[in-house]
Amino acid sequence: MVGKVSKREANSLPDVVFGYRDAQTNGDRFYIAAEFKRGQLPAEFILGNGKIYGNYENAPLKPETQYKAYLRGVTAHNGVCLSS
Repeated sequence: MVGKVSKREANSLPDVVFGYRDAQTNGDRFYIAAEFKRGQLPAEFILGNGKIYGNYENAPLKPETQYKAYLRGVTAHNGVCLSS
């Protein structure tokens, strides 16, 4: 997930985070840049390269803008999703 740095930092990530386009439409600060299936995590990942990973757009980053990147693990079992 990617979030723009602001003077007022969030203490924690929101429970619901959308892809880039939906986050922009909603005015959200955070968005999901990529999704990787278990066992398919690449050795290298370049944030902002414009590629699609899973169902998410890894949107290009804006010059002269500071970002914070977060990693969230999600697992689903019997229809229940858990994240950390």
